[in-house]
Amino acid sequence: MATGTRHAATIPTSSHGAWKYPIARLVIPAVLAAMVMSQFLATYEARGIDYYQQWLVIHARQIPGLTNIYDPNDRKAIGKNAHAMAKQTGASRHLTEVVKVSDQLYENHLAATSTPAMPMWLGSLFSGNFERDFKRFSLASLIIYITGLLLLGQALGFTWTAGLLIVALFTVLFEPFRFDVIDGNVNRLQAGMIGIYFWMTIRYHNRLLQILPGILCGLVVMFKPNLVMVPVLVALGWTLQRRWMTLGLQTGGCLIGVLVSIAIPWFYWGQLKTWPAWFTRIGQVQQEPFAIETGNISIARLIFEYVGLNLSAPLTIALLIIATVVMAMAVMKQRHITTANSSTATLDATIVAYAVGLGGVIPILTPQVAWPHYLLLTVPMLLVVIGNHPDPNSNQGQAPRWVPLIGILGIFVMCTGRRLLLLVSLNDYEYFSILIAFMLAGLILAASRQLLHKFSSPVASKG
Repeated sequence: MATGTRHAATIPTSSHGAWKYPIARLVIPAVLAAMVMSQFLATYEARGIDYYQQWLVIHARQIPGLTNIYDPNDRKAIGKNAHAMAKQTGASRHLTEVVKVSDQLYENHLAATSTPAMPMWLGSLFSGNFERDFKRFSLASLIIYITGLLLLGQALGFTWTAGLLIVALFTVLFEPFRFDVIDGNVNRLQAGMIGIYFWMTIRYHNRLLQILPGILCGLVVMFKPNLVMVPVLVALGWTLQRRWMTLGLQTGGCLIGVLVSIAIPWFYWGQLKTWPAWFTRIGQVQQEPFAIETGNISIARLIFEYVGLNLSAPLTIALLIIATVVMAMAVMKQRHITTANSSTATLDATIVAYAVGLGGVIPILTPQVAWPHYLLLTVPMLLVVIGNHPDPNSNQGQAPRWVPLIGILGIFVMCTGRRLLLLVSLNDYEYFSILIAFMLAGLILAASRQLLHKFSSPVASKG
């Protein structure tokens, strides 16, 4: 076990209340109003095509004889059922338009790429009316996303006032947020859950309670497994720090979440074959050509199209090696400079922040498919980089000034989206893919440099 004085596992925050300053009384209501207006405008133009696929799965229980939503015949039957609903008297214009778009994209079939767990959780909002259910989903996604942002910001050392400004920035101006709302995807839920998980991990001082964020992590990963690197990297960090009890409790909690996610579809459909069928379906999807010109921003896909090499696995391995080296160096530096004022728990928070941030970036850099709304998963990394708050009472060093600047530049790129490239007549998705790849690489470099400076001496870390 690591040695050192045990303090609260948090990154130090300011002791001033948000309402102490008169400007907060003006800023906070304005931010809240902007958030509500942003969500209203985004939902107004939303199609919800991705949510529609999940809604069809929930609705499919009413189709006689349907047992496997990933089977081509059952997917076709679900598509026919959707047509029948759209042609019914009184069917909403929204549903009719979504069915038409879905037919064009998926050839009258259910897309069926999500895990069996995803539609089961979303089914808690199901009423049978698509428009009503989509509004419920949008509202629930917004609440969870905002809650996650506020808790993440608070845990990283931002005041509540700054946290609300962060929420406004990552809703009102953030292009990936708008894309996620329009398509009705689940990245808002994922980003919010990451923030909640991070807050629970560093705030639950009773170690036995660490099983709770572990359960949440297991549920989130099984909801959509592209975040599997979050628990992997967090577990790697605790292994390097020899935090065996925390590692064991969160691993046990994660396994509970996984088992619950496996069991729910079993009870829902009355059989266990949905998960094996999903793995088969995902194998088929991986063979489908999602070209860059269709809006795919994956740099791995761009490399494949130009060179013919699938570098997804090598890129993932390389990032894991980088993470291992950086975290190991941070742990060794901390052990060398431990003093009575240096909290091992603070190192835990810093390591977890780095791991969670990197775990959200990997699903964008390494797979063959990454859509613009996936960039919502970079929010934790962006906040980690710009939230560089060393403890003046400890031996933590201040990272170079360019570190938060990289985060600010990343936010600018995300907010402007492709419009930035349109100004210089680069209207091709391949240029946007390259820009995003360089930006994410810069974020990883900045976060790594920041972590290594956290436990350098203040004198040595200047400059």
